[in-house]
Amino acid sequence: MQGLGVSIYTLVIKEGKRYFMNFHFIPKLGDEALKLAGQDPDFYRKDLMEAIYNGAYPQWDFAIQTIEGKEPDFDFDILDATKVWPEELVHFRCIGNLILIRMWTSYSPKLNRSCFSLVIPCPGLISQMIPFYFDTQISRLDINWEELRINRLFSLLMNLNRDGAMRHQISNSTVNYWQNRFEALPPSNEEEGIRALTEKFRDHHTQVQTTYNSTFERESAHIMKAFTFEFDHCDDPVAYERLTGTRPAEIDLKLAQQVAELSGALIPDK
Repeated sequence: MQGLGVSIYTLVIKEGKRYFMNFHFIPKLGDEALKLAGQDPDFYRKDLMEAIYNGAYPQWDFAIQTIEGKEPDFDFDILDATKVWPEELVHFRCIGNLILIRMWTSYSPKLNRSCFSLVIPCPGLISQMIPFYFDTQISRLDINWEELRINRLFSLLMNLNRDGAMRHQISNSTVNYWQNRFEALPPSNEEEGIRALTEKFRDHHTQVQTTYNSTFERESAHIMKAFTFEFDHCDDPVAYERLTGTRPAEIDLKLAQQVAELSGALIPDK
């Protein structure tokens, strides 16, 4: 599996030069095991363990992309975590590799030890653990791990979460998201201290269109079926008509029309 840092980091070299950096873990073996994983969902886990036990240690190249100074003249905001830095514009530079040489023992105790506070400085460890911290809590405690008394804020947290394990609040409304036709719980505005976003940051379509247009026919068919499957379970026609008629149509009209037709929604024409 290929790894991506997602968040943009700041890299400062000893001369004081400052760079924006994105990092990647690129697998040596590629990703040719999709069919096997379809037959055996645990294939990857077994293959990883057997490889380590047999001394065929899994390896990844550790590569970085760097951009010097302030935001350059790209068509997108380089600090937007939902955007990728195209390799043809910002080349990969391999600076090391990652090799897994042993399996851990005492799984549960070692997993529990990883649940420390990220606000306490721990040089060399914090930056490595941040990407995994949230996933770890969901895996151990389910989606509402913030409901634990020790994790809750003193003030009411309006995070729009609802239902699920460990959820104690009773939700009488059907609304738990924004945007919605009831105009419930709107997001904060700039006057309330929210950082204003650049025009480049607001471009949510260009990279999505580029990615979708580069898919194979079987892949785009899979995307269409995935959208249809989810919308077909929605019992609120306003919700899925809005989503089928606007979001997919902004990416690809044919995709939006197929999804709308199979979901029973109004078919967009533009």
